Amino acid sequence: MAAASCRVSPVSCKILPSILNADLANLFSESQRLLDSGADCLHLDVMDGHFVPNLTFGHPMVSCLRKRIPDTFFDMHMMVSEPEKWVESMGDAGATQYTFHVEASNNIPEIGRAHV
Repeated sequence: MAAASCRVSPVSCKILPSILNADLANLFSESQRLLDSGADCLHLDVMDGHFVPNLTFGHPMVSCLRKRIPDTFFDMHMMVSEPEKWVESMGDAGATQYTFHVEASNNIPEIGRAHV
């Protein structure tokens, strides 16, 4: 019996550092420094103070950062209650990917149909 062929695909790794611990007064320069140091993308942790106790930033900050670094992939990690309420504003602000916690929503199909 002949052995089944096995196609091995190369592994690709991406570096997506979180900007959560950046100096928010210098967010653009801190983000650019990460990209200049080899980061492939940026990971933005959005917290609403309800789903998790911390509060970070929202779509206005994302929009400002997008204007300064237009070609960077923004991975939005949404730690928010009712993430369906944030999809459109984050998409308009320049989010590339929208990741949310399923337990934070009662309307997952609505989020899945949204376009970021």
